[in-house]
Amino acid sequence: RRLTSVEGDARKKLVIQKLKIDCLIDDLPAYFMPLSGTGILLLMINQPWNIGKAVPSDIIRINNWEETRIIINAKSRRKAA
Repeated sequence: RRLTSVEGDARKKLVIQKLKIDCLIDDLPAYFMPLSGTGILLLMINQPWNIGKAVPSDIIRINNWEETRIIINAKSRRKAA
């Protein structure tokens, strides 16, 4: 499923889990913290406001949409295998 926008970290977690979304792409570290360790693919877009922030190891930093495509395709292939 594709979900394009939900505001608020608590609400975002509830919506993601309810809709069984398997990937979150965002640039705010606070949105990822409640989802760390859940098995959801967490892709954080590097931005000036998050570069120095420490995040759990299951949050993958990305720089552009091409990296995002490569990571999602690789994860999809692993699931299919």
